[in-house]
Amino acid sequence: MSLLTFEPELKKRWDAKSIDDWRQRLRSDGIEWHMLAYHKRPSLPATLYDVLAGALRAARIARRERIDIVHGRSHVGAAIGALVKKLTGARLIFDIRGFLAEEYVDSGNWPANGFLFRLTKAVERWLFHAADGFVVLTEAAKETLFPKGTGGRAIEVIPCCVGEEHFTSDRVELGLTDRLVFAYVGTLGGSYLTRETVALLATARQADRRVFALVLTRTAAIADELEQAGFSHDDYCVMQVAPEDVPRYLRAADVGLVIMRPSEARRAQSPTKFAEYLAAGVPVIATAGVGDLDAHIEEGHVGVLLRSHDRAAFSDAFRAIEELRRDPQLGDRCLDLARRRYDLHSVGGPRYRRLYDAVLHRRIRVLALATYPVQAASSRVRVVQFMEPLAQRGIDVTFAPFLSASLFAALYAQKMVIPRLPRIAFRALRRIADALRAARADIVLVQREAMLFGPPLIEWIAARLLRRRMILDLDDATYVRYVSPVYGRLATMLKWPSKTDRLIRWSSVVTCGNENIAAYVRSLGAEATVVPSIVDTRVFRPQATKNDVPVIGWIGTHSTYPFFERLIPIFEQLAREQRFRVTVVGAGREARVRGVEVDSRAWRLERDADDFRSLDIGVYPIADDARSAGKSGLKAVQYMSSGVPFVMSPVGVCATMGIVGQTHFAAVTDEEWLDALRRLVTDGTLRKRMGAAGRAFAEKHYSIDEQADVLASVMRKLATR
Repeated sequence: MSLLTFEPELKKRWDAKSIDDWRQRLRSDGIEWHMLAYHKRPSLPATLYDVLAGALRAARIARRERIDIVHGRSHVGAAIGALVKKLTGARLIFDIRGFLAEEYVDSGNWPANGFLFRLTKAVERWLFHAADGFVVLTEAAKETLFPKGTGGRAIEVIPCCVGEEHFTSDRVELGLTDRLVFAYVGTLGGSYLTRETVALLATARQADRRVFALVLTRTAAIADELEQAGFSHDDYCVMQVAPEDVPRYLRAADVGLVIMRPSEARRAQSPTKFAEYLAAGVPVIATAGVGDLDAHIEEGHVGVLLRSHDRAAFSDAFRAIEELRRDPQLGDRCLDLARRRYDLHSVGGPRYRRLYDAVLHRRIRVLALATYPVQAASSRVRVVQFMEPLAQRGIDVTFAPFLSASLFAALYAQKMVIPRLPRIAFRALRRIADALRAARADIVLVQREAMLFGPPLIEWIAARLLRRRMILDLDDATYVRYVSPVYGRLATMLKWPSKTDRLIRWSSVVTCGNENIAAYVRSLGAEATVVPSIVDTRVFRPQATKNDVPVIGWIGTHSTYPFFERLIPIFEQLAREQRFRVTVVGAGREARVRGVEVDSRAWRLERDADDFRSLDIGVYPIADDARSAGKSGLKAVQYMSSGVPFVMSPVGVCATMGIVGQTHFAAVTDEEWLDALRRLVTDGTLRKRMGAAGRAFAEKHYSIDEQADVLASVMRKLATR
């Protein structure tokens, strides 16, 4: 690896011995260090000169050392990298450290929409076009910059990370055992607001005379502002410490501060200090709208968000953080969030390696054949939601469902299906063309089956005739005989006997929604990999406020509605004791419960996550039979991700999901169902606690990124066989 840096005042700050010492240190880590002088004035000519000089130097390095990837950090680094790509053919990663043009406007250096602003945006568009991969600091930046995706190019969200091992040393003893220590670390000024930070500290001290301000900074002027705000020398400490000592001082703190100027440019920022506070086990008061801090603070319950910077907001924030600090689990939650979101070794490093791997290797082409369109959970959850993450990993998936959205909607209403039989026949003929498209793919992924009926002709063409490597995806026990509640035995007759077994034997790998399905696949001598059915927890997330009257809800399909119907007598009995409402989504019919207000509605894709988070209590009843034992428990994952406590039948893999009594209740008999629902309806605190536990469980165990890594690994191994 080679590193090219631009050093300000190169001749003044560096002598030959210092340069040689640093080169030896970096070389011991496998890094060859090259440097050029940085030029600051006049701004535009100096930057252009540095870009050209850097490009020529980097191109020589790339040719000499046979560099495959140029990683351009920030806009200037990426501009150098884009020129190197032109000169050498190396691939370019644009590491976007923020909204550069917007930050200069926000700081008052440039006028909005002025010449330099427009020039920078034009260069940015050029870099977006030239780059082979991207790094952004936040999910918010990714959504803002690439609302329609990256055109299949790899992108990783890599926040400013910290090494947890540095935060395990003993805390510095400052003689502050009886003080309430508010800490700030880093430079003040610019987007980090000195006056507002001091005002918050002063407001906290007026509320509690134990407050002590610990400010680790080289901005010494804050000491004068603290004294003007009424702090004595005994009430604050302003000091500059070595980077390696910062963790020890932060572990002496009780609260960390991130007070920034609100701006659209903040969406792209990931303050390192936030990760440092969490790794030290310290909760945070932070300005809302900064990068992903809002989502992470609310997700982990690790701090308080400031919606404004006035005295009233500061007073409210102090009271809220004091209430939060009474929770004995707060420190553990901070550490857990730091590990999951900001750890250098488990987050930063693996994501960089994944990005480099995706940019370096030839892209893999996958043709995904599914029976149902995106409106069906099996297609949406098992295929479509992974298309973008797989594209980021160098794998392009083409989704080809057998049924269109309109045919799928008509499928379970017999009066609508008959007029559409000619269209279904046309889709069957068109499916042969889909099968022939497999010749241009590296891998064919079949979600359950390529067609709704008939023999496995399409799969035979792809796997046996065209000899494409095939992955069969099973999220349900389709090998168990099933009688449709709409079409009865007619549907069974149209299915090909032992179709699933044959597909299993033809497949190179079978991805399975749970271990029960995997065990069946392995019993037939096939290779199985478990990929649980999950949802994106960034989409399925809790609702801040709940209903005045508790709402019990069920969301499903016509085929699973009979499971819900068995609960109606239990609801009617509970209604004689307690007041609640019921929401039923997707049943395809009106649900009626005596004595209870029922909201029956059709399922809509665009409303799916909102429907789940609108509930106070979820129910997940299923039958205790072989078919149900093969279900992958998606509804449980959706409830937990949405922060909704629920009651579930402990059948098959569902018996192993979550933690009974903490994230949900398990119920078999009517009495158990009634008791569990009664407890949840009558106890709002219990609902809140179980919902939070479920959300934490989902965040920890059901990661889109982790499962995308599993799928990508399976596909890469298969493509290189």
